[in-house]
Amino acid sequence: RCLLEADPVLCDRALRLLLRSFYAAGLTMEHVTLVRKVLLSEQPSAAADLPHGLRVFRRYELLCFGGDKPSGFSPRALQIPGETIIEEAGVKICCFFSEKLQNFANTPFHFAVKYDMISESRITVRQRQEGDRFLMDGGFHKRLKKLLIEKKVPCDLRQRLPVFTCGQELLAVGGIGVCADRRVAEGEPALIISIEI
Repeated sequence: RCLLEADPVLCDRALRLLLRSFYAAGLTMEHVTLVRKVLLSEQPSAAADLPHGLRVFRRYELLCFGGDKPSGFSPRALQIPGETIIEEAGVKICCFFSEKLQNFANTPFHFAVKYDMISESRITVRQRQEGDRFLMDGGFHKRLKKLLIEKKVPCDLRQRLPVFTCGQELLAVGGIGVCADRRVAEGEPALIISIEI
């Protein structure tokens, strides 16, 4: 925010100093201009590619620098119980059974899923797809894309979030939590899923 509010000359100077940490030599005004465009963009997820594989991107009010664009990943069966590692997305998923859920608080990356009527081999982990809909409290569906924007999940992270499905049914989404009809009541059997990104 302080860069956005700074005098343009001071902003450019700050960006030059910042970019020197990545480019000891060969830094040009073109690099600074490109970063400034990302910084001043009205898009909260604006991004641009810089030389040598560096990427500048916005995470709403944060200006970030990183490597290559995040890549997608292919669908796979969830290992139950056990670990499912999605190397290309930098995601690790651990899951185990709980016969009677006790004193458990769901979070966006650690949640309990109602597991009755689901075969172990039928839970798939995949990345989000166009048309995915998440069942909300109140029994209505919301487009997952819209929900991720509302929750201010950064664009570069959205492609890496694991989506858990059984057939065509969406069960849960990393970074969001469990669909309303798949939440577990105290004392019921559950599948505990924990996600590291």
